Amino acid sequence: MLFLSAGHHPAAPGAAWKGFVEHQEAVKWVAHLARLMPNAMVVPTGDLGRKVAWINARAKKGDLAVEIHFNAATPSAKGSETRFAPGSISGQAWAGEIQACVSQFFFPNRGTKIGWYQADPVKGPLAFLSRTKCTAVIVEPEFVYWADQIYANRAACCDALARVLWRAV
Repeated sequence: MLFLSAGHHPAAPGAAWKGFVEHQEAVKWVAHLARLMPNAMVVPTGDLGRKVAWINARAKKGDLAVEIHFNAATPSAKGSETRFAPGSISGQAWAGEIQACVSQFFFPNRGTKIGWYQADPVKGPLAFLSRTKCTAVIVEPEFVYWADQIYANRAACCDALARVLWRAV
């Protein structure tokens, strides 16, 4: 089974820049992917704990949970990356396949990365990655500062991403 989740939620919408709001765009990506893969399960919008609990109540071994986010740092930052849980061999493999796809549309290719909270191993792994029972990855197609490119490449990137993710459905 494939679980599709939009990062953040309406009350805590994530990064924003000049009218671009991370959660709103992530919802559009999830909706596009879900139209292409009707057997995928769309995770209800809500806080992280509720989303993880919802996935965990349905997940089985071999399932994949994908959460869409959009990065933020400084306005000059650019590129795509995909994060996976520390020690997750299947997460690292999926992250590699997903990143190879997404980086064709959003570059530079920032690669796959272990999903540490705020990039600090001392703070531990990102909760979506570490608390989800099945394999989980977080896709960061681009930084919020490049909204025009995100909008222009959404459909083509989602179409290509669906071809990569079809095995998880």
